[in-house]
Amino acid sequence: MKSEKSIAPLELHIIRYYISTILSLLRSSKKNLQTYRKEPQSGDSMVDVNTKIVRELQRSETINEIMTLFQMRINKFTLIIIGICLLPIFSHAQITLTGKVTDTEKDEPIPYATVYIDGTSLGTITDESGAFTLNDVQPPAKLVVSHLSYMPQAKEIYTRVDAQVDFSLAKRSQEMSELDVDGQDARLGNLEAFKRLFLGNDYWGEKAVILNDSVLFFKKTFDEVTYQRFGISEKKMMLTQFEIVAREPLLIDVPALGYTVYVDLITACQDTNRWHSLSYNYYIPYDDLKRRKQKKVEANRQKAYYNSIQHFCRALCTGALDENGYGVYRKLYDTLECKIIFKEKDLHRHLVKVSDDQFMLTNLDSSYFRVNYYYNSRGEPDSVRTPFTGVPHAQSVLLINSDSCMISPNGMLPDSKMSFGGTLGNKRVGAMLPKYYELPEKK
Repeated sequence: MKSEKSIAPLELHIIRYYISTILSLLRSSKKNLQTYRKEPQSGDSMVDVNTKIVRELQRSETINEIMTLFQMRINKFTLIIIGICLLPIFSHAQITLTGKVTDTEKDEPIPYATVYIDGTSLGTITDESGAFTLNDVQPPAKLVVSHLSYMPQAKEIYTRVDAQVDFSLAKRSQEMSELDVDGQDARLGNLEAFKRLFLGNDYWGEKAVILNDSVLFFKKTFDEVTYQRFGISEKKMMLTQFEIVAREPLLIDVPALGYTVYVDLITACQDTNRWHSLSYNYYIPYDDLKRRKQKKVEANRQKAYYNSIQHFCRALCTGALDENGYGVYRKLYDTLECKIIFKEKDLHRHLVKVSDDQFMLTNLDSSYFRVNYYYNSRGEPDSVRTPFTGVPHAQSVLLINSDSCMISPNGMLPDSKMSFGGTLGNKRVGAMLPKYYELPEKK
């Protein structure tokens, strides 16, 4: 027993040395790991990728020498502990992405293209040879390349080691003849409608300003609709689709939150009463704020974050809807009373953890929920649970359109299978924050 107690501190020292050596090899063995720097093949899990990396490292003469030395000191149980300790390192490590951006037709480099991680403040530009280097990337992530003269392009990054990602961009189409340009008055009306739909019809949306709205073009589609009026059929031309196209990236100034948002608008359309849009967003923080203004901006960010889709989804993924002020009530029909009722629902029971980076909400297809957010005088979450009374709360609705809805722990929704209305739905680009936003620590 004495010998075991005397060896334990030595083993702990060796474990620390072993892990530090592995990390140094990960940084230096770029040639040996080049095979695994690409995106994982379909069907490969992160465990498969980690296994390939460890096997490659074990081929190194340095590793073999270390293992030969350590086998005299460490038993199998200790090695298992080391392996368990190393898994989080591979799973959550930040990586460096390098690459080159070229023209599809001429295969020439594209200088001064903007390269960024969607939904973050992490970005750079290409040099004169079209090359870029982006450090501190936390996968999974969406890498976007954008340029005034080229169509934007995005690639999903899943690899957990440094990688090279090249892009080939196509020229933007300058043909806007299909889009209606009906004069200045009509354009101003279309622009105001787009701002309400895209930036948000609330305080935050009103504060945001599109700096280059001249790059926007609008198209309206009218169809003949037949309806009954006093028993008589009448026909009327009604607006059935409102489409918005941007010929260049948008620059949106959000002074209340201290950002200029660089937006690549992919699609933006309102069909009848449903608005849907897809964009890639790059948040550029103000860098010249004085201390008093910075404190105001931080307070505004906190206000915008509370009772947002990002806040709600993060609370859902952490199993803490109640603690974050949310009450969820499912819409049901009471057949006995012949009326609609709302019954409290525990969404956490339908949440399945797919991986560290993704959750899935299941078995709730075509479900309609009322979402109440209870708050105190500062707008912060309140623990009070008294629905439909005088307790201050903001009301939203949640419509689930699929039997399996994916949710990211950072609060982002990778698809449109969950639709929000009310207060949550009104918070749009004008109130959005980077996906890695964190509340300031309370003093």
